[in-house]
Amino acid sequence: MKLILFEFKKIVCSKVFPLFLLITALLITIFFISNVAHQEAISSKKIEQFSKHASHVLSQFQGDQKILEKGPNPEIEKRIDIAGTLYDQLKELTQAIEAAKWKKELQLENKVYISAMQFQNVDGSFLMSQEDMKKTMRYNNELLARGLPKEDLDYSIQTSIFMKKIVSFLLTPIPFIILLVILSIFITKEFEEQNMKLVYSLPISKLKYICIKYVSLLLTGIIWLGVIFILSYVIPSIFGENIGDVFNYPLYANSGDFVSSGEYLMRAIVSSICFMSFVVAFLLLVSFSVRNLVIASLIIAFVLGGAVIITKNSAESFWNPFVYQNIDQAVINTVSYYPISLLPLLIIMICLIFITLVLNRKRGI
Repeated sequence: MKLILFEFKKIVCSKVFPLFLLITALLITIFFISNVAHQEAISSKKIEQFSKHASHVLSQFQGDQKILEKGPNPEIEKRIDIAGTLYDQLKELTQAIEAAKWKKELQLENKVYISAMQFQNVDGSFLMSQEDMKKTMRYNNELLARGLPKEDLDYSIQTSIFMKKIVSFLLTPIPFIILLVILSIFITKEFEEQNMKLVYSLPISKLKYICIKYVSLLLTGIIWLGVIFILSYVIPSIFGENIGDVFNYPLYANSGDFVSSGEYLMRAIVSSICFMSFVVAFLLLVSFSVRNLVIASLIIAFVLGGAVIITKNSAESFWNPFVYQNIDQAVINTVSYYPISLLPLLIIMICLIFITLVLNRKRGI
């Protein structure tokens, strides 16, 4: 235990890792300030969207009235009637958004889409597909049932949605690559400066030392994850806007089911720790094998960067651990078979550690 703490202390007391933590904290803070600044724009964007719908419906209403002046037409009369109702509902909806009455807004939005689908059924034009309208109505009904206002998933200052945004921004390939390159310094540097000779002369086996290195590096990675999750929770909890049970906010999974934001975040935490366990084992293998910072960094960047391309351009395999480079998408995509989906990460992690131990047992300093 003392050796683990000693190795861990070397990392924490260095300049580079605390600086990385500080940059992470600053990014989260800047992100929140940016979201606060966007709050007025969220309402304006919604008003602009529904005003555009209203103008589109009104132009058709006026066009049909001119056609009707030429003579009676039951189909045109029916479309005019629905268009009038739809236009009035759209104007009422924009007023509800301006007044920040979120319950009324959700209810009116559903009424608008019901009228819009009726309008489309009589050859009217509305700037949304029926499939999208039905999906939005289902989402609105779920929010009403849970007593929660609709949040902008990009600019929300509600705690659980802000945390989700930070997960989708920071727990991605580039931050993971930067972290691994930083951590690789604490292995390769000992080889490059010949300090490993002194380490191996101590009354401790290579195998034990490698395990100690793994645990200390993993603890360091978990501290970074802790900063991300704790800070992204604390800031919006103090300065954000939270109505109702914010961790019960519904999120769409790829399966079409809803997952609560609280459940999403718990899965994100567990998944990120499991992925950290895997990538640190990968880092251990690379660093103890090449023993050079530049080469190790290039291999890490090449493998993790290449894995992003492979994952995007091919079907996601159950045994592909690199899908967890993007924790947000991994959680959403694996809702139906969580936590079994984490098993490959743990199995491959154990294999990588075993390979590292075997290779270095037979290799000299």
